[in-house]
Amino acid sequence: MPYRYSFIVLQDNIRNIVACGRDLTTELDKKFSNLSFSHY
Repeated sequence: MPYRYSFIVLQDNIRNIVACGRDLTTELDKKFSNLSFSHY
């Protein structure tokens, strides 16, 4: 039972990390798009 519980917690942690990574990539995309727009 503890193994299964730790695996579920690990899955939740991975989901949170992936969500944070998506937020970071979207923020970077916004910044890069703003930079490219300001150049043209």
